[in-house]
Amino acid sequence: MSKRRLLQFCAVLAIILGMSLAGCGSSGSSSKRTPVPTGTGTGTGTGTGTGTGTGSGTGPIGGPTGTGTFSAGGSYYLYYISPSLEENGGNAPLVVFLHGAGVSPSSEMAKWKSTADAKGFVWIGPASGMGDRWRWPDDASIINAAIDGALGTWNINADRVYLGGYSAGAAHGCEVYGTSQYGAKLAAMSGFCGPIDMTGYQGGTPRKVPVYLASNSGDFNFGWQSFAVDSFKSKGHEAVFQDESGRVGGHTYDSQSCADAFDWMSGHTLN
Repeated sequence: MSKRRLLQFCAVLAIILGMSLAGCGSSGSSSKRTPVPTGTGTGTGTGTGTGTGTGSGTGPIGGPTGTGTFSAGGSYYLYYISPSLEENGGNAPLVVFLHGAGVSPSSEMAKWKSTADAKGFVWIGPASGMGDRWRWPDDASIINAAIDGALGTWNINADRVYLGGYSAGAAHGCEVYGTSQYGAKLAAMSGFCGPIDMTGYQGGTPRKVPVYLASNSGDFNFGWQSFAVDSFKSKGHEAVFQDESGRVGGHTYDSQSCADAFDWMSGHTLN
């Protein structure tokens, strides 16, 4: 073989070997998998808000739900807004309840909660300026501020505002709001075990507020109830007395008393 042919043969062989090695390299490279990144992460966000009480959320009732307090007329009032109001809408009745002497608004609220849940109304309990008993006319500003505050906070039916009270609270409510111009915003009233003195009756203007009273024969204020009902009737008020003897005993009332009182009051509207 000539030298020229030998060189040509070697060149061809080199080309063939180079192509073979390139093919092997391509095959190895294509067998690799680029890993897909994986992992987990967490994140947090921040927000701002305002609120009072132990309730959560704002529903159709238009204000805070649950339990809490608002200032009113130099004192405060406790509120209870049933969860049913958040679910079912506003335009709810308002029950304003005056505590007895030496009794806190929270103690009174405990007896009213089941009725508020079942009937769907806003409940508020103002605290007297003296801390344990009511004074007239000083505490009228507290009660009026509580009513106005509630009407401005929640979606309440202003034609269905009801005032109630226990013992000294019942007496104060009936003697002041049931007999004078202070009752202008009330659709009806109720009272439990109150020593109600009607000698200071002030005309019942601008309207004769309907009155529901309840007590039992074991209550030392029992005799005041029938006297007060007769007095209210003689002045042109619709008034009834519920004798709870046999179910309730002593100077007290219970959750059934609350339900009965609300059922009677709710049958009355301001307009």
